[in-house]
Amino acid sequence: MNCRGMIAISIVILPLFSLALCAQVSTPSMATHRNLDWTSPSRWVHIDNIDPKLESVFVSCRHQWLKDLAQGDSILGDGRPLFWCAATDTTRTYFTLYPFRIWADLDARRAMANRTGQLVGEEKGKAYDAGDAALVPPHGSQLWSRVPSDDILAPGVDSLSELTAAVGRMEFRQVDWSNWDQCQKAYGELRAALLEQRYPLVCRVFSNNYGGKQGDLLLWWLARDSSSYVSAESIRTALEKGLGKARADDLMARLDRYFPVHCSADAKRRDDMSNLDQRR
Repeated sequence: MNCRGMIAISIVILPLFSLALCAQVSTPSMATHRNLDWTSPSRWVHIDNIDPKLESVFVSCRHQWLKDLAQGDSILGDGRPLFWCAATDTTRTYFTLYPFRIWADLDARRAMANRTGQLVGEEKGKAYDAGDAALVPPHGSQLWSRVPSDDILAPGVDSLSELTAAVGRMEFRQVDWSNWDQCQKAYGELRAALLEQRYPLVCRVFSNNYGGKQGDLLLWWLARDSSSYVSAESIRTALEKGLGKARADDLMARLDRYFPVHCSADAKRRDDMSNLDQRR
């Protein structure tokens, strides 16, 4: 956990054109997040790095905002449905994820957030924005794509996702594109060995397409609860069991050379900050 902030981020400037055919908008609900399609292949991701000393300010403003969004048994959509928090020694990094299939879904998201702001009112919006006092650079937005063919999901392991897991580890790796064949070979060996060992954590893979270090891959190791996460043996231990120490050392060295980790942190889902429009 030697990162300065979780990840270098640049703000995404979305295309100026808008896909205006309403029939193409795949987001089912225009008022809340209740029916978002989490099987969608892409994620809009907003990333906030927070000063740990001011984290309570950021969190309390979010909590109050969710109360302000309450409408009977529903919560108005604000474009920020699912929160995860990753912790390093010096920073708390909050990831907000929003699923989408086509660009028009992001138009719908923006329209929803604007409409919600008008309904709730400027005063409450300013109270929510007061949480920005806790921000430290960098912060901004990225676009991630799922890479399901690279997922590591052993037979008999729960089919978890960022929506259903409670804890995990976010492991950002830089691909050495000049040695793509070697990178692909090493990762294939890692995947095969962990599947053979029935590794208990689910690994969901995402590619970063816009913002931050483009071309990064996120290996997101997920567990249903804290006890499952803590009890899972390390990847190195699993590899040594399956391959023996010498082959495991060789594989780990090749991964470090061609597919190095540049940032890794434990993370947990923050249901208290999420806006999935579930009954509260």
